[in-house]
Amino acid sequence: MSWDAIAVTCKTTDHADAVRKELVLRQKRGWLPRDVVLLCVEDPQEGLGSGGATLNALLVVAEHLSAKNELTVVSTDILENTRILIIHLGRYFFHDPCGRAFVSLPVSRSNEEMEDVFTIFDAIYQTVTNQLNSKSPPGLWVCSSDMILTLPSDIDVSHEDFSSGIHCISVPATVEYAKRHGVYKIDEKGSVVDIIYQGTEENVRSCLIESQGDGIAGDMVSLVSGFVFFSTSAAVKLLSLHNNAPVNACTYMGIDSGVDPIQISLYFDILLSMASGVGEDEFVCGKRGSSYGHDSSLKHDKNMELVRSTLWDHLRGTELKAVILRSGKHKYLDVTDTPLQYAELLRNPDVSKFQGFDSTLQSRSFVEDTCVVAKDCMLINSLVGEKSIVEDGSFIAHSHLKSSVKIGRNCVIIGLDGESCELVDEIPDNSFVMGFNMKIAGSGARKIFCCVWNCNKISISDDINSIMNESSVSEKKDKFVLRDDILRTLIGEATPLPPSYLNLLPQDERLNHKTFFTAKLFPVLHARDTIDIQDTLCLLRESVKLKQYQKWKSSWRFSIYDLLEQTDHNAEFTYRRELSVKVSCAKLKQNLIHNKETHIHSLYVLGVNSGMHQMLLAVLDEAALECVSLEKPHLCARVFSCIAEVLALMAGEHAGLRSGPAANKDWKKALLLLEKNQLKDGILALAEIRSHWLHNPDLLIRAARHYERAEHIFIKHACTTVVKFIRTLPGNVLKKGLWLSCECPTRIDLSGGWSDTPPICYENGGSVVNVALLLENERPVGARVKVIKEPMISMTTVIKKDKVSFSNPYYDIEKFRDYCRPQAQDALLKACFVFAGIVSLDSKLSLEEQLLERYGGGLEIQTWSDLPRGSGLGTSSILAGAIITVLLYSGGHVADLDCVMHAVLMVEQLMTTGGGWQDQVGGMVGGIKRCFSENELPLKIGMKPIAVGKDFLGKFEERLKLIYTGKTRLARNMLQDVLRNWYTKTPKIIKNCKNLVNNALNCEESFLKGDIGAVGECINEYWKQKKIMAPGCEPASCTEIMKVLQPYSLGQTLAGAGGGGFLCVLLKEPQTKEFIYDLVKNIKGAEDLTVYNATVDMTGALISTTSVDD
Repeated sequence: MSWDAIAVTCKTTDHADAVRKELVLRQKRGWLPRDVVLLCVEDPQEGLGSGGATLNALLVVAEHLSAKNELTVVSTDILENTRILIIHLGRYFFHDPCGRAFVSLPVSRSNEEMEDVFTIFDAIYQTVTNQLNSKSPPGLWVCSSDMILTLPSDIDVSHEDFSSGIHCISVPATVEYAKRHGVYKIDEKGSVVDIIYQGTEENVRSCLIESQGDGIAGDMVSLVSGFVFFSTSAAVKLLSLHNNAPVNACTYMGIDSGVDPIQISLYFDILLSMASGVGEDEFVCGKRGSSYGHDSSLKHDKNMELVRSTLWDHLRGTELKAVILRSGKHKYLDVTDTPLQYAELLRNPDVSKFQGFDSTLQSRSFVEDTCVVAKDCMLINSLVGEKSIVEDGSFIAHSHLKSSVKIGRNCVIIGLDGESCELVDEIPDNSFVMGFNMKIAGSGARKIFCCVWNCNKISISDDINSIMNESSVSEKKDKFVLRDDILRTLIGEATPLPPSYLNLLPQDERLNHKTFFTAKLFPVLHARDTIDIQDTLCLLRESVKLKQYQKWKSSWRFSIYDLLEQTDHNAEFTYRRELSVKVSCAKLKQNLIHNKETHIHSLYVLGVNSGMHQMLLAVLDEAALECVSLEKPHLCARVFSCIAEVLALMAGEHAGLRSGPAANKDWKKALLLLEKNQLKDGILALAEIRSHWLHNPDLLIRAARHYERAEHIFIKHACTTVVKFIRTLPGNVLKKGLWLSCECPTRIDLSGGWSDTPPICYENGGSVVNVALLLENERPVGARVKVIKEPMISMTTVIKKDKVSFSNPYYDIEKFRDYCRPQAQDALLKACFVFAGIVSLDSKLSLEEQLLERYGGGLEIQTWSDLPRGSGLGTSSILAGAIITVLLYSGGHVADLDCVMHAVLMVEQLMTTGGGWQDQVGGMVGGIKRCFSENELPLKIGMKPIAVGKDFLGKFEERLKLIYTGKTRLARNMLQDVLRNWYTKTPKIIKNCKNLVNNALNCEESFLKGDIGAVGECINEYWKQKKIMAPGCEPASCTEIMKVLQPYSLGQTLAGAGGGGFLCVLLKEPQTKEFIYDLVKNIKGAEDLTVYNATVDMTGALISTTSVDD
């Protein structure tokens, strides 16, 4: 389900501009749909009421939709088949300068870092989009943001009859709770009879709902939840009111026409006019139709009588129903709550029950290891610096506590920035401190603070007199002034509550009540001195130093009301976003340095989308340098992968492909420093070059490729730790007149593949079960070498089946320098020659001189593979093993299989092809075995033969078929995506890698038990795991082949990384090749399919010497 339009109503233009930027950021990260008409609609006049704001917003939406459809006037027809969401932000909120809608909730995501704070706005949007509107017909949803509504994730909302009329969403509430809010009185058919606001207990009890055996107590009533659905026909009726005077006086169109604005309530004017139990006379005369459902001074206003009469005539008869979601929970954010009551409300588990989220005491926050934070403290979007202390029961939000500050018990701290915190040593128990970002004419942007002592007792609606102590005059009157004396001076200055806040008080107290809310307590500017946080925090003490008091008294001061009204919302949102990015940076750095298994992609998305990429990149550079200092250089690979991700995110959708060349001359020197293990210099050099490549998407994506190249250098360094296990014994140099050959079987992997891939194999640990195989009784892979007279190297590729060969002669050592480019001619052979030390690129000797010194002549090497390129059977690694074997032996080095297994890994890193270690183990070691490595460095490959009985081996072989699908692929194309996912620690990938290892252990056990059915199950599970590692590795034609074979198979998997190549099938019963050909003959794309018989080779690599003449 998607929206056509989303409109958010705001109190002022400045507020609307700030909120609009927040919504655009949510669009960028996918929290809001990209193609929706997204509007922030400022109220054209203060005090329009929720009904006036709804009608005005609907009018603006209709105008935009009409323009989008190339209409020149507003047409109600535009609402047909249209889904519209209106969210009212309402008035400002004492406990949060950004308003109730942007109160951040204490939630987290399981196994994943949250991209940003999750606010009440996000909760409302998620609830109405995913739960309330998921099955509803087109229409208009109107939502308030002054509460938190939570619904069970499995709730099934009935949308019966939603195609007509208006439906009010309600939840059960106790009578006591409902007395402070609105209640629907409904009949047995679900129709709304009346709407009562802050009624007497008798009135509220008249609205009791019946229990339906669902645990709802008998004294529960149907609460006004703040969510209302207008069917298309009802929305059309509402919109048509914009042309009707005097109702149009609540729209910008009416106000722009010169009429005086009016206030209309959504619930107690618009909806109440449709309640079946309300009579026309009492509604029109105002006894029931004021903004809050009470008789008020507006009842004698003839203009308002005309408004209500118009509403009655226009809307009466429209069906108004209530839908009670009996398992829903409602929590109202009361502006008159004390700060501690507000904090306790957010601690309530009911406020954090949202799909995909868990309740937490630390949401989007970072605490340094040296801090002491009490277990029951709540942190939201905050940083707690070194050696800071936060004591029991405190609540910290949007704050940066710098080093060594102490926060006392039961404090509520909101918006305390790092710069201000540096001036603070301690905040006493039971204190409330909140910062406001303000832009004051003539003084620029400022951070101004308010504070409340006894934050568990004082409310903004309290009379100033009620919050003073009955204390005597201080004995040190000449040096100190009592706080209560300061308050007494304010009684005469305080003003009554402004009209839009009058309903906070009982009616009989509204005119003369001098509240804490309007007391001008908090210094903003001073003629001579600078105002800072200490000028406010002094009020937390019972007595104030005389000098401090004199400064306070001569300052220009604001009340809490003034601070809320004058808040620079753009600056406030920006401050919170910057702090959130700082939290991300701190978490990112910690995750990288300690290599935590936490999904970190979300940590840098906000920074990029907010334009704070430089902060991210600087922190990532710091992390890389610290990894080197901590002697964990292998972790730099993950850091560089993150930098590449950030650069790619910055490039956006308009850049080229992520993969591509990465050998630009500008980057060569920095990359060479890394190659030479001058790591810190290399990291700094890369950062310097990067700073010149941030100007456009194309440069950014190319820079990302170079960082991935640098990432592979660090992986290579980690893999070179296998050198510890590459040991040879002295032997004889190959004599002229002999061929030294190494012939190898191929291998098929049955479980655990991908877990052998660096860095997964040394960070997670790897385990693979594979089998050495002969295809049609042939060893398909091999190499042989002989000494020749001419001092050069001849590299010959032999294609046995065609009885042809292709030779490339090499006389110049410079021709070997491209060994690290996989696409270069003879790259694998060149890399093997360099590794074996036969060709030294650093030697001053020419190639001819090096060969003559060792062999007294040159070398001819022949290689062959009877398998197609991209077969998935590990051909290149097995071939590398054969080449290394003959080259080492030819040069006088005796190498066992353990040596060769590790050597191949070195060669593949030299070539920059990456890849794991299972192929060479599978093809060079005979039989069935489990090969493995531990999650540690140095990287050591282990191998354990799996002994099976002769009968079981025969049963296995006669059921095993290898099918070449005719589709080729290059594993490297998939490898880079797998590494990106691994380094961001995608939860699905982390879990899957552990499952790969476990499945290999299960497969080993199944072989040992002789349970061929269980082996098949492991193979099937393995294929599922491969598809998680590399989505898209199953071509459509392969899917069809596997589908046809499935009824006859115990298990199937594409070999290697998948994507084509060979399909391994373990059949339920022995079958001929012809049987399989007959099954697949009609499959499109299977025309080149070939079926092979395969047998287990128990020998492995076969080394021999023969006469050249033979």
